[in-house]
Amino acid sequence: MLRTLVWLSQQLLPPAFLSYFYFSWNICTFEVGPRFLAEDKPVLGAAYTILPSILIAPITTFYLRLYFLNPSRPPFNPPAVIIDKETPFACLSTDEASEIRSKEGLEDEEVERLREEPMVERCYKGKCRGVWKPARARHCSQCGVCRMGFDHHCPFFANCLTAPYVPAFLALLLYTPPTTILLSLPLYPPLLRRASAAYHLACVSDSIKGWWDWPWSWIVAGGPVGRWVGGVVLGWMQLDRMSVGGPGIERLGVGVMVVVGIVLALITSGLAYSTLQTIKKGDLTIDTERRKSYHIAYRAASEHATLFPSEPLPQHIADGLKRFGGPAFYIPNSESEGDGHIVQPKHGMELYDFGETRNWELVLGSKGWGWLLPWKALGKSMPVGQVMQWPIEEEVRRKLGEM
Repeated sequence: MLRTLVWLSQQLLPPAFLSYFYFSWNICTFEVGPRFLAEDKPVLGAAYTILPSILIAPITTFYLRLYFLNPSRPPFNPPAVIIDKETPFACLSTDEASEIRSKEGLEDEEVERLREEPMVERCYKGKCRGVWKPARARHCSQCGVCRMGFDHHCPFFANCLTAPYVPAFLALLLYTPPTTILLSLPLYPPLLRRASAAYHLACVSDSIKGWWDWPWSWIVAGGPVGRWVGGVVLGWMQLDRMSVGGPGIERLGVGVMVVVGIVLALITSGLAYSTLQTIKKGDLTIDTERRKSYHIAYRAASEHATLFPSEPLPQHIADGLKRFGGPAFYIPNSESEGDGHIVQPKHGMELYDFGETRNWELVLGSKGWGWLLPWKALGKSMPVGQVMQWPIEEEVRRKLGEM
């Protein structure tokens, strides 16, 4: 059911956003600007004739960039440095690899001999057909493929967001609030006056009286606030019909556009803040969610062990711990070429946390805010090789080597 809802939203949201960008540009360029010129305000008139194109163009470009991407697909086989075991890499645990080898028909002696031989994880879900699945890669159930450096699947642009394209995503989020506020600023006074007039008309109009008397208006509108909004909308529609020569820039459609812009500004501001905080910690969005899921499974396991100490852990709890606990890693021996061992990182080990400054630079491509320039945000912030073999923090790597 959830997958169906996400699919449906992906069919509706992209054309809705692109239509919103177009109508915002059209109203500001051909109605707000000329209105200022007619009121003998040449500077504001020129600004609001030119600014919409300058401000909305990069937002639309960022959006289309994210929409049309097929980002960060892993190669079918790992690179030579992993095949030759020259670098740390994510792999199956020894038990998982042994189970697969047994199912493939190997003798028990051979399975035991290969126990410390790393086996990379491969994905057989959706369209993957056995493709290599490196560390920090996730299979997206919506796209049906694995993505390296997976952050999350976003229904707003009907695509996955991966680490190399986080700058474009953040630029879209950070450009949107000032753009919507700046372009709608001249509309606030006339629209607020219009909304006030619409409310007063709705309170005295015989044709709208039925809305206030209708008991179901409390439920249909979602409570007292929604009921008030419904009355304002009905009054606004009546004012538009009563306007001689048309309602002009104070019409209901423009009011709705401004309200949508305010909502978008609030949403994108919140998303930008949370994304930046996540990056500073060395995490991607999926890591935060997986950590929460692991804590739920771990708490359930602890409660079960306390209440039923002699009983085995239920399978669904064990599966949750395994699924959200992260992969094992092969750590090469620095003193012996081709030799190494497989370890399971302890819970709480921050493999990818290099400190705020380095985390920022790793994902965004620069130490400061230069990545926010449109021509930089549209590019990749991380090379493919780095996304395939995400670096591990040196101290953590040392501890893994000692395990």
